[in-house]
Amino acid sequence: MTRFSQLRRDLYAHGFPPALVKRALRHAMPDVGASRAPLLIANDVDAKVAALSAAYAEAVG
Repeated sequence: MTRFSQLRRDLYAHGFPPALVKRALRHAMPDVGASRAPLLIANDVDAKVAALSAAYAEAVG
């Protein structure tokens, strides 16, 4: 639980957490699909979210 709290804090630095958590989840597991309420973010922020997702997926896996 602590690990995911940290992930939410890291994502919050880039925008609204629920939307970014969904985006991070989609990066980690593409079958999840896109959000029904997509968030428009800059490509560099999306790259940071993808990197966070990969880092946390490695830590959990």
